[in-house]
Amino acid sequence: MNEEELKALMDEQFTAFKASLGQFADKESMETALGVFKEELNAKFEGLLTNEKFEELETAMKAQGAVMTALKLAGDSKEKSFREILKENHEDMVKAVANSVPFSINATVKTVTSANSTASTLAARQGGVGQIQRGMPYIRDMFNVVTLNSNTGGDIKWWEQLAVTNNAGAVAEATAPSTQSNLTWVEKTLSGKRIADFVKVGKDQIKDFDYTLGEIQRLVNRNMRLKENDALINGNGSGTAINGILSYATTFATAGISIATPNLVDLVGKHITQIETQMLGGAVASDYLINRIDTDNVRFSKASDGQYIFPNWAVGGEASIAGLRGVENPLVTADTLLTGDFSLGTIFEFDGLIVEMKEVGTDAIDGLITIYAYMRENLRVQDVDKKAFVKSASIATDILAITAGA
Repeated sequence: MNEEELKALMDEQFTAFKASLGQFADKESMETALGVFKEELNAKFEGLLTNEKFEELETAMKAQGAVMTALKLAGDSKEKSFREILKENHEDMVKAVANSVPFSINATVKTVTSANSTASTLAARQGGVGQIQRGMPYIRDMFNVVTLNSNTGGDIKWWEQLAVTNNAGAVAEATAPSTQSNLTWVEKTLSGKRIADFVKVGKDQIKDFDYTLGEIQRLVNRNMRLKENDALINGNGSGTAINGILSYATTFATAGISIATPNLVDLVGKHITQIETQMLGGAVASDYLINRIDTDNVRFSKASDGQYIFPNWAVGGEASIAGLRGVENPLVTADTLLTGDFSLGTIFEFDGLIVEMKEVGTDAIDGLITIYAYMRENLRVQDVDKKAFVKSASIATDILAITAGA
């Protein structure tokens, strides 16, 4: 085989390898395959290879890598953990830091889980996975979560029924109804609200992959998610604040209720009754939200013989009442209670968790990098569903109000 035929054969193998790039699952696989390909070609075509050919392949690989990243960020079915995403981008991150260029990672994840293993991840929570109790359930897990695309303009809009006028009635034969029934609608708008935080890390530590991952997870776990938890409970929706569930809930109506020696169990039960009555059966309470300080009043109550009245609660069982799950969260104000059908609340996520690394202020001189975390979301309960959530501003006051003879 002469030199021209060898070059033609070599070109065919380059073309075939380039065409196969779309079949690789990740950048590491492509790079490994390229290394093997180089060794094979060096053995077959020693003296004929040029750097130009390999530069062409590397350009094609970078383009394919960008496509892979875009697919992942767009929601490819094979999701990667935050650790994997960070590891993939670690080399580029270190180069960006060295050149004082801002670097960002769009993780598009919903919940942080820090496992006690080297494969700890930052990933979306999957239902049905057994976990050690954290004592601080993520409130976002109680609601539906909808992730929006980037072309929302920062708002969502929807239509609701404003009023229904029902004038159906008995009429004589061949006689039209005297007054028509009527429906009216109204358009509603909800804007995204932002939660952000940052931490500073030394430039030398950025080169340490596990250290960087740990700092990011600590930032998100300890700060971002705690702030989100508090906002989804207590946010009043004003200014930059998220609309928390308490801002939507209706107040418990004590009028007409008379119960002998009532306690928390009775109060939750009457919350359920109010929801079912006012929603005309269109909502079914699923959970009650409370501070553990208040469930402890029931958990550790004892009969005259010293036995626990609620032994299952006392030994660590779930604080369920009337079939409702008790969600105990220390961010709930003590002496308050909220009961509701949490399937009727939706978190709209305008931007998933975004982590950026950049130099801010005197970072360049101080040898620091700022790790900045950002998310944009809001909680919606439609006006027609607000009565599916009932709150007691004071458990003690409402229990006194429904006490027979009080």
